[in-house]
Amino acid sequence: MKTDQIKVNVTENKDGSATYEMLMSNQQYKVMSKVFAKSDYTIASYFKAFMENLVKEDADGPVHRWLDQLIVESGDELGVKKEAIEKAKVRIAKLKAETK
Repeated sequence: MKTDQIKVNVTENKDGSATYEMLMSNQQYKVMSKVFAKSDYTIASYFKAFMENLVKEDADGPVHRWLDQLIVESGDELGVKKEAIEKAKVRIAKLKAETK
C-alpha cells in the first residue's frame, strides 16, 4: 500500500448491516490520531459519530451534500456505480437550482 492510500474493506453481516475496516499507513494513522485527539476523538469514535449523524441528518444536509460532491468528483476512482454518480449529479443540480 502506498503511503497516500487508504483502503476500505466492507463486510456484509448476517443481519444485513455492514462492517467497515479502514487500512492506512502507520504515518497516516499517527497524523489522523493526533488530529482527532485534539477534539477528544479516536479514529473509531470519530467515524462512528460521523455515521450516526449521517443517518440522522436530512438528505439535503451538509454531510450528504459533501458526500454527493465526493461521489461526483471521485466516484469513478472509488468504484462507485455510474447510476449513483448520476443520481449525485442530479441532487447537486437540484440544490443549486433551489438556492438561486
